[in-house]
Amino acid sequence: AVERGVEEKVFLDLLLRKMRAVMMFRFVANSRKEMANDFPAEDIALIEELSKNAIQTLTSRELAEVLKAYESVRVAVVPGLALELAILRISGK
Repeated sequence: AVERGVEEKVFLDLLLRKMRAVMMFRFVANSRKEMANDFPAEDIALIEELSKNAIQTLTSRELAEVLKAYESVRVAVVPGLALELAILRISGK
């Protein structure tokens, strides 16, 4: 994202919103109706697909790691470091 000119904080904000939406689709009945105004139709389709297929790969643990990265962006010395560390923690490396 940084290489394409997207600020890390903006990227993480969008990622967090979509991760949250995936979890909402999985655990909250009728969340599709509530979120229809928050995302374009193609995003809703992707979120719905991910909510069906990401049962073991997206949990509150992963969401918490990305949230920590989001909070750390403003103090990170190296651009991208907060997200890279979150990915390493999520992958268990």
